[in-house]
Amino acid sequence: MIRTLNLERAGERSRHVRLSRPAAIAIAVVCLFVHVTGGAAIGRVESADIPGLSDSSLRVLSEQSFVAVSGEAPNPAQSYRILREQGVDPFITADVVLRTTRLFIDEVLLTLEEGQLYERLEELSREMVRLSGDQYLRATDSTVREAARLNVAFFSVGLSLLDPEFFPSETALGLVERELALIEEGTVVGFSPIMGATPLDGVAGPGEDYSHYISDGHYASSERLERFHRAVTWYSRMAFALPEGRIEDYRLTIQALLVVRALEEEAGDWLELWSLVYDPLLFFRGGAGDPTVLDYMEIADDVFGEKFGIEILSDQELVARFAERVGEIAPPHFETHELRGLRFLCPRDFHYRQGFRRLGSAAEDAPSVALSLMALLGSRAARSVLDEQDAFDQEIYRLGYRELELELEQITYGGWTSDLYWSWLHVISALFEPSGKQLPDFARTRAWETRMLSTAAAAWADIRRAPAGHLDPAFSLRDALPEVEDHCLVVEPYPELYIRLRDLLDNLGDKLWESYLLDDSISVRMGSYREFLVSLEESCVLPVGATTRLGAVRGGSPDQASDPSFLGGVEREEQRGAPVERAAFIASVYHDFGTGTIIEVAVGDPDLIYVSVGGGEDRQLFGGVISSFYEFKTVGRKPLTTEDWLKKLDSSLPPRPQWVMEFLQE
Repeated sequence: MIRTLNLERAGERSRHVRLSRPAAIAIAVVCLFVHVTGGAAIGRVESADIPGLSDSSLRVLSEQSFVAVSGEAPNPAQSYRILREQGVDPFITADVVLRTTRLFIDEVLLTLEEGQLYERLEELSREMVRLSGDQYLRATDSTVREAARLNVAFFSVGLSLLDPEFFPSETALGLVERELALIEEGTVVGFSPIMGATPLDGVAGPGEDYSHYISDGHYASSERLERFHRAVTWYSRMAFALPEGRIEDYRLTIQALLVVRALEEEAGDWLELWSLVYDPLLFFRGGAGDPTVLDYMEIADDVFGEKFGIEILSDQELVARFAERVGEIAPPHFETHELRGLRFLCPRDFHYRQGFRRLGSAAEDAPSVALSLMALLGSRAARSVLDEQDAFDQEIYRLGYRELELELEQITYGGWTSDLYWSWLHVISALFEPSGKQLPDFARTRAWETRMLSTAAAAWADIRRAPAGHLDPAFSLRDALPEVEDHCLVVEPYPELYIRLRDLLDNLGDKLWESYLLDDSISVRMGSYREFLVSLEESCVLPVGATTRLGAVRGGSPDQASDPSFLGGVEREEQRGAPVERAAFIASVYHDFGTGTIIEVAVGDPDLIYVSVGGGEDRQLFGGVISSFYEFKTVGRKPLTTEDWLKKLDSSLPPRPQWVMEFLQE
């Protein structure tokens, strides 16, 4: 007897809400998952009948009950269509679930950035222009007065980026116009007209690299998101740097103190608003561990006294003492290659940059950063490859690896879930902790462990990229799956993965609730996707040989259920004549300014995997989609953009890491 998963609660909540595309996908896919009690062979396909598989691939499939081959489609949806045309039942892989979850999180972030976060940041910028202007009018000391004027210009740039109708005051107009011109051009590397020379200009280049203001990912999809991206980039990259080395000017430190003092005025209303912008961005973006506004407030109260007046900032001895105190908690330059000091918003940074430096990753013969991180997260396959490469014969690497290993052992659950990046690493590590009783024989081989290593590495690359500009590969997953009831599917047997993804969504919901961002629409979408993950967890613990049969599509409101295009009006690429979306992307993970070394990780077009379940008359063949992983180390060039990467894939396919060939047949 077939039992359909209960989606009554999710359906009731969404009846009067227009579902987002990822939420509709979640409900549609959930409705496809139903349990069966038997293990009858349905839709059996002999391996010899699979078109496109070479004799060697068929032999590997026969010997180890699975084979992975290079794919020819540009995204997971079209890859599943190829499998459907081959007559192979679908295998729902961890790769597809991880990618779909990442895209869902991108969609939540996009909703927040277009809506409440944009409005909050615009209001905060407007008030900071006003408060800085008041400080400028009240200041009598020339140094403090100039610092206040520059702050008026600083916040006027942010407000101008968000509000095209805003016109800066004459006090700061010239500086603002010059800064906006550099941001608009997006090609210059040079001194900021407002921030001026900084302590790292002789190390990391002459000032700011304005190419960071060029929008990519979903920030390029609308003018509003592009404005938000530029404003956040401005506030997060421009540091009120501490004076160090040849820079003995405390002007930037005084500017930072004026910012802190302004936020404390008017009963701290603007400090609360700053927190409501900063905290959610910190969760999504990571942050570099720099001292924050709250750190500056605590130290300033201790050095200058509580509720200090701005005139006390003319006392250079006190300002120098303050800067020294902040320097004690700011990460060293040689670890971050970044300016030390206050940033109004958190930069997009992923903590493990310091870890890669400690592993000596800039060296020409240094081991792969992906292998190193996956081994630290628990991958036996990664550790085995590193051992085979004699990586631990290098003293710097061996000592650094041991230090990081000990640090990771001390991380609590709260640390693992502190932000999106660490939460994602916690999710990935579940791929290395499966229950042996739930794994079929083919998943207990070295080749399979190496395949999961590739899956984890690709998922790590996914969290390093900019938010996706198009989510169509996830949206069209529903179209890629068989729609008739006499087909089966198998879910990859990693229940802990789906549990941790569900916990990640719960934690995200808590963070949004704390920042007053969890409205009904987002709550419904997250609830629907959570049900999807629960269904995966329940389906993947079925005994080997049992399968999940696809049921009729139901979900959303009744009128949506009767409409085959109810997934938010999405049509297939070939029907709407739009360019085919590709799953490929590239992301920079480490940049050593001393040597000019850049390490990038990338995902190319999806590969296909075929698995054989059962034996004899009950033997069944399933096909799924897995990510293709790449890693590059170069010296003396700028990181590749995703557009550059796509051109590279089309012109001459780059080589995979050698360890990938342990499971991939090309």
